[in-house]
Amino acid sequence: MDYSIHSDPETCRIVFSGKFGFSDSANIRKLIGSLADHKGKEVVLDLTDLEAIDSAGLGMIILLNDAAQEKELRIRLTGAGGQVRKMLDISNFAELMAID
Repeated sequence: MDYSIHSDPETCRIVFSGKFGFSDSANIRKLIGSLADHKGKEVVLDLTDLEAIDSAGLGMIILLNDAAQEKELRIRLTGAGGQVRKMLDISNFAELMAID
């Protein structure tokens, strides 16, 4: 999985691409650390270019959500399609965070 971060004063947009799974845990730890620098109110996880996600990837999104909530940030998922959207739906992620 690759990612890029785009920030403005209100929103931190993290764009994911590739396949998101267990091997990406180091990247997620870096992302969680970078949330401390964000002064806005919202973090958008853009999943448009994400090809696939497994249960470990879903767990890491939950870890990002927990870290964001500790900093009083709201997480929103956007652009999920195909297998990624199915995994989010099966796992009832809409009950945990906003999904566009």
